[in-house]
Amino acid sequence: MQKNLSAFQIGLMAAVAAILIVFNVDSMWSQSVDLAHHYALAFRISENWTLTPGDPSIAEMNFYPRTSHILAAILGLIFNSTFLGIHLLSLIALVVLWGSVVFVLSTLPRRVASVSILALTTLLVLNRVVLRLEIHGAEIDDNFFFSQLVAQGMVLLILTVAVFVEVHSRISYAFGIFLVAAVYIVTGTHLLPALELLGVLLGIVILNAWTRSAGTLWNRVRTYLWYALIAISAIAATFLNPAFSAMRKISENNGALHLMRIPGAGMLVTLALLVAVVSLALMIIWRRSGKDTVRFNVALKYFGLYGGSIACLCICQIVLLRFGYGSEYAAKKYAFGLSTQLFISTAILVGLYFNRGRATEGQGGWSGNEHGLSLLVLASFTGIILLILPSSKRLDTSDVVSLEHQLIVLRDVGLSPSSTKQNVVIGLRNMSPVINYMFSVAVAKTRREFAMDVLMGNKLGNISSYGTILTSTGFAPYYRADCARSVASGSVSLVDATCMAESLTKPEICKGKLDFTSRGWMNASAIPGFSWAEDRGRWTDGRSAAITCSVSDDMPSRVKIRLAPFFYGSHRTQRLIVKVGSSSSEYSFAQENAPGSIDVALPRTRPDENLTIRLQMPDAISPMQAGMNPDERVLGFLIESVTFE
Repeated sequence: MQKNLSAFQIGLMAAVAAILIVFNVDSMWSQSVDLAHHYALAFRISENWTLTPGDPSIAEMNFYPRTSHILAAILGLIFNSTFLGIHLLSLIALVVLWGSVVFVLSTLPRRVASVSILALTTLLVLNRVVLRLEIHGAEIDDNFFFSQLVAQGMVLLILTVAVFVEVHSRISYAFGIFLVAAVYIVTGTHLLPALELLGVLLGIVILNAWTRSAGTLWNRVRTYLWYALIAISAIAATFLNPAFSAMRKISENNGALHLMRIPGAGMLVTLALLVAVVSLALMIIWRRSGKDTVRFNVALKYFGLYGGSIACLCICQIVLLRFGYGSEYAAKKYAFGLSTQLFISTAILVGLYFNRGRATEGQGGWSGNEHGLSLLVLASFTGIILLILPSSKRLDTSDVVSLEHQLIVLRDVGLSPSSTKQNVVIGLRNMSPVINYMFSVAVAKTRREFAMDVLMGNKLGNISSYGTILTSTGFAPYYRADCARSVASGSVSLVDATCMAESLTKPEICKGKLDFTSRGWMNASAIPGFSWAEDRGRWTDGRSAAITCSVSDDMPSRVKIRLAPFFYGSHRTQRLIVKVGSSSSEYSFAQENAPGSIDVALPRTRPDENLTIRLQMPDAISPMQAGMNPDERVLGFLIESVTFE
């Protein structure tokens, strides 16, 4: 009955996990560049299930540990989307990780288990509302530490198996081999969790060699030799793994990782020391458990070893950082595990406190016919996952998957693999530069140095370097109907970059509306004196600027310029002088009643001639001069659009 009931309860947890995944599968919480790089590697694996050495589109991901990416590619094959595969795997890792934590806590004696699980849930509520420490699950919020989260899920699942084995039977040779194999697999996923697991395994070896070396001299020698073999094998499985040298090289890169409550190494060391203390307390309590109950307190040993391993590794990483090895970025990545372990250990200590003075129950929490703990486990597991998941999404997964399918079709039918010019994805409607960059390096195989233009500025550098642009149909500034190819897929089209380059050398036609915002694409040579395009328009930069366009047969008689003067602090007035041909008009603007547009009469101009509208801003001033910010541009007016009538 006990085994059947345990299987039933685990099945309920799995069902709840599946429901939570389904309800969150359309939510993506990160638009980090890490998302783009992990997706690119998984996508490249899914194409041929192997990698071409030195692929210039994925750069350092050529030698990145790829176990998690292979798993994501397999899921992508099942669900017909690598992006969905990588997102699903991150959600699965999240629920496996926290499900393992709750399961291990439930193996404690019933009263300790119940109070510990309830205390953990309460602490996580407090953290969500007040403390705001980054715990496991935050790896995919803002940043996208995909491989690290998957590996952490593997480690907690392995510890769950270890706890289950020790509760129900003695450790065997096969169990030692399992742990060594587990260390090797996790190392091929991400080094940081692998080192944590290695620390736990070495701790188990030392404890077991110490407590189980009894009997004859030969028996003791045989026991020591066996545990020495396990330890050496585990160390070799880590340090001789090809992923070790790759991850060590990557750890030298000092990336950006903002931790709300841990600004630097000093606070990180404090957190590590605190975790080390509570972990040591768990180990002492476990060691002092009676022989009849130590099996049912084995969770204390594993969480104690796990917390101690994380704390020691973090402190070692910071010490090495002082000698010029590694990076603060790599050290900060331990914060997720440290904060999580602090809450878990504190919850267990609370459970033990409420159990003091009472006889320790001789059964683990999953035993017997009492269903109260089972309901608590399910309710707490559900609540914890909901607490861990970010409150607001940044992307609809379904939208990205739809674009993924369209781009793959366009690539397969419309792009020449032998082209010497770069193909690029840019200007996808409602998508950030990160998503454009992601699809560029993954689907279009844009070389990293060219794709960086898309990522950093959401614009193309030298357009003559590109062959084909994949962009949203009808969406400025990267779509032009006269340059679009006949091949299209849904809302995405192929645009000939050579055609675009030729059209950009010509001035705009003096007709209709010229869009100066980031949604439009203006020929920079035709608008000297203007800064870069922003969401609301372009600022004039300097005390003079010009707008040149070509006159067609339908000559406009007037032009309407929508604008906004630059005002700040005591700088409350601006003058604008507009010259077209021999005519000149002057406008004065005050902060109290500045108009939103001006109308200018245009002289007669012959067809096929260029018309130039010259702007002078004698009162232009830089934000730095005005005391606003360090911007040194000399700003006069923000031009939103120029409309010919």
